[in-house]
Amino acid sequence: MRPQRAFSSTHLLAAPLLFAACESFDEGRVERIAEIVIDGPGIEAAAGRPLEPDSVDPVTWEVPLPGVPAGIFATEVRLFITGSERSTGDVDDFAFLSAIRFTIASTREGSTLPPRLLAWNLSPRPEQVLVLDTAAGLDVTDYILEGFELRVAVEGVVPDDAVSFDGEVVLAIDVI
Repeated sequence: MRPQRAFSSTHLLAAPLLFAACESFDEGRVERIAEIVIDGPGIEAAAGRPLEPDSVDPVTWEVPLPGVPAGIFATEVRLFITGSERSTGDVDDFAFLSAIRFTIASTREGSTLPPRLLAWNLSPRPEQVLVLDTAAGLDVTDYILEGFELRVAVEGVVPDDAVSFDGEVVLAIDVI
């Protein structure tokens, strides 16, 4: 059984971030994505077969807010290959992926908030750092206030061996 994947909060940015339109925000915060492992071939899978789109469990975390938020936006999402699944001579990268998408969805029973695409990369390269495009104008405040999960959809092939990665989400927070 795999451990629950979660984000943990770290306060790495003290200065306000500049948003795409150069609007300044009250706080910038980096939320860490805990390590995710994509298994290599096993009894049921062979290297090169298509990945199951839902092979990564949804991730959740709580965002401690500095006050009443007027808006919260994901300005950057980056993923980093880690070494925990790398053996001697093994060079892991994101070449096994052809697309990855993060969709934000409310976890509140009866919520009227629809799932929304938050970040994506539709043409990953064989690199060890993957930068995702973000829906920069998407205000995720209501999702954070209700409770949310990020659903991770992957496209690609089962890698030759297990590949591990973690990442970070940069949030710009505007407080009333």
